[in-house]
Amino acid sequence: MNAHAVEVERGYERPIMGAFHAYFSLGGLAAALVGGPLIAAEVYVLLTLVAASAAGILATLACARWVLSARPQRRERSRTAPRPPPPLGWSKHVLGLGLLAFALMLAEGVAGGWSTVHLNDSLGTSKATAAWAFGLFSGAMTLAGWRPTRSWRGSVG
Repeated sequence: MNAHAVEVERGYERPIMGAFHAYFSLGGLAAALVGGPLIAAEVYVLLTLVAASAAGILATLACARWVLSARPQRRERSRTAPRPPPPLGWSKHVLGLGLLAFALMLAEGVAGGWSTVHLNDSLGTSKATAAWAFGLFSGAMTLAGWRPTRSWRGSVG
């Protein structure tokens, strides 16, 4: 998904990666908003999964014409002098950014993956409430990543 987003971002020629992550989180919010009531209504899980799969397949087919080709596009070589290769090794800045990224991904994974388990198993909330709590987390992630820009109104390419 991120590799595809990088190619789309190149077409826009401006940063839009945050929007991709925001829409990913929006999917989690939508799943919680639909899944919470289904859990509360005790709808059979297999039926829910089959319906969600069918909806996902239909959405994929509806959007398929806008998806980029799997083959990377060839880029023209620049006629200017080539850049020197980046220095090898780990600088303190790269190491610091890597550790920060790891900590943030760990926190997001814990909040997204284990918060519902904690709410249900340790705090005794219903599974539906736990699903809605995940939805609130996904909603917060959507707001954090979404930044409206004029580039969203344009077309790629």
